[in-house]
Amino acid sequence: MRQNKKQIYFIISLVVMAIGGLFYIQAHWLRDYYATEESKFRHRIHKDIDQIENAVRHNPKMTTIVPQWLMHLDRADSFPMDPNLAQKASDFVCRTLNESMLKDEISEPYDWAVLKIVEDKSSMKLIYSTQEAAVSEADVKSYHQFTDYFYLPENQGFHEFISSNRSVGGYKFAIKFKDNSYYQKHIGSTVQSYIWLSLLFMLVVLGCFIYTLLIINRQAALDAMKNNFINNLTHELKTPIFSISLVTKVFRKSLREQDYQKLPKYLDIIEKENAHLKDHVEKVLQIAQMGNRKQMELEMKSFDLVALTRETLQPFELIASEKSGHVSLSYPKAPQPMVGDPTHVKNIIHNLVDNAIKYSKDIPEVKVNLSSEGDTEVIEVVDSGVGMTAGQKKTAFDMFYRVPTGDVHKVKGFGLGLSYVKLAVQAHQGEVDLSSKLGGGTKVRVSFPKNTAEG
Repeated sequence: MRQNKKQIYFIISLVVMAIGGLFYIQAHWLRDYYATEESKFRHRIHKDIDQIENAVRHNPKMTTIVPQWLMHLDRADSFPMDPNLAQKASDFVCRTLNESMLKDEISEPYDWAVLKIVEDKSSMKLIYSTQEAAVSEADVKSYHQFTDYFYLPENQGFHEFISSNRSVGGYKFAIKFKDNSYYQKHIGSTVQSYIWLSLLFMLVVLGCFIYTLLIINRQAALDAMKNNFINNLTHELKTPIFSISLVTKVFRKSLREQDYQKLPKYLDIIEKENAHLKDHVEKVLQIAQMGNRKQMELEMKSFDLVALTRETLQPFELIASEKSGHVSLSYPKAPQPMVGDPTHVKNIIHNLVDNAIKYSKDIPEVKVNLSSEGDTEVIEVVDSGVGMTAGQKKTAFDMFYRVPTGDVHKVKGFGLGLSYVKLAVQAHQGEVDLSSKLGGGTKVRVSFPKNTAEG
C-alpha cells in the first residue's frame, strides 16, 4: 500500500513538473510571438513612411517642390515659397502617407512631422508637425532674431516611427498615433486570440489534472472503506461461525454421552448464531442492491406505522435497559395508517435506532417521534450520543462510511445503515435530514409525502 502511494506521489510530481514546464514554454512562446508581431508592425509603419520618399522620387513635379517646401519649413526667411506650392507639397505628403497606411489596414488617427538631420548626423530636430504647435508666431519671430533655423522646442513624441535610412534632402518623416498606446493595442488584439486559446487549453489540462487527483483521492478513500468493510465483515462472520462450530462439537458429545438436558440450549444458540449469519448475508445483499438504485423495488401496502414501530423497537428496549438506558416512542392519538413497503420502512427505523444505541454514551437515551405535518408523514429518531462533526455529517450517508470511534470493532457494523436509509427513503420519494453536534447527540428526520403514501 505504501509502495503504491509512493508511486502515485511520484507520478503526480512528474505531472506537476510537466504542467509547470508547459506553462513556462507557453508563456515564453507568447512573449516571443508578441515581440515578432511588434517587429512586423513597426516594419509596416516604416515602410509606409518610406513610401513618401519613393513617391517624391517618382513624381517629376514633386521631386522639386517637396524639397523646396522642406527647406522653407526649416529656414522660412532664407527660402521663401509660394503658399499654394507649399500647400500642394503638404497635401501630397499627407495623401501619400494616408494611402499607404490604408493599404496596410491602419486607420487609426495620427499626426505626422518633419525631422531634420543635424550636421553630426547623430540626432534630429523637429521642424514641422501637424500636431498643435507648442509655440506661438511671436516665439518664432523671436527665435529668428538669433538664427535662420527654427526648431520646435522638442520632438513632441515623434520618436517611435521614423523613416528608415531614406531621406528627402536631409529631412525625414515621422508619425505618432493620437492614441499613444495604439500600436500595443493593435498588436495585443492580434495576439489576444492566441493568448485566450493558450489559457483555455492550459486551464483544460490543469482542470483535468485536478479532476484526476480528486478521482484518485476518492478512489483511495473508497479503497480504505472497502478494506475496512472486509475487515469488519470477516470479524463479524468469525464469531457466529466459531460459536456454531463449538456448539456443534459439544452437541455431538452430549449425544454420545446421552446428556439430553442441555440439547435445547445448544439448539437455541445455533439458531441464534444462524440468525446472525443470516443478518450478515442480508447486509451483503443490501450492498449489491445499493450498487444500482434502480433495482430497489417496493411492495406497496397499507399498514399501521405505530404498530410497525412498536414491533421494531421491542428488541432495542431490552438492549437499552441492559445498559440502564431507555427507548421511548411518541405518536399522535389518532391512528396513523401508511401506504408503503413495510419491510423497508421497518429496516429504516431499525437502522436509525440501532445507530442511535451504538453511538450513545454510557447510558443510551433514544426518542422516536411519529407525526403528521401537512402533506408528510414524519419519523424522527433523536439520541444524546457522541454526535458528529460537520465533515462527518457530509459523508454520513456514504456507503461503507463509519464514524470513527477509536476501536474499529467497538461499534459493530459495516457502514451501510444510513446508506440504506437514504436509498429506501428516496425510493418512497421521501427526504431524510440529519442534524448533529459533536458531543451533543444526533437527530435524523425522515419524511414521506402523503401523496406517495396514499398511492
